[in-house]
Amino acid sequence: MKKRTGRPAKKAAANKKPIRKHVAKPRPGKSAARGSKSVETELGRSLGLTMKQAASIFRRGGDAAERKFMECCWCLWKANGSELIEAFIEAAFDVLPARSRRILFERMLTIVYVAQDSAVKQIKS
Repeated sequence: MKKRTGRPAKKAAANKKPIRKHVAKPRPGKSAARGSKSVETELGRSLGLTMKQAASIFRRGGDAAERKFMECCWCLWKANGSELIEAFIEAAFDVLPARSRRILFERMLTIVYVAQDSAVKQIKS
């Protein structure tokens, strides 16, 4: 029989951070570098902002970072639709603190719900 020591057993799983298992699949003919260069160019043109500057704003979190993220998404959407948005989100979303990511996700869902609601009302009219 083994003797139990006075100290509690270590829980290895509790100390480890979760690993992000999802990795974006590269599309044929689309390089990640080209997408990020396009995002960088458009952010510079429309907002006078580089990805490095945006990342430093996003790292701080809070309302200012969330608003800037949404502003960047809006400018990129107006410029080229979903292609630039995807590259931007892949590059910038994980830079935000967890609380800001959660709040942004809630805001985006609200926007989708409002858009769907107005589309349903237009169809019924």
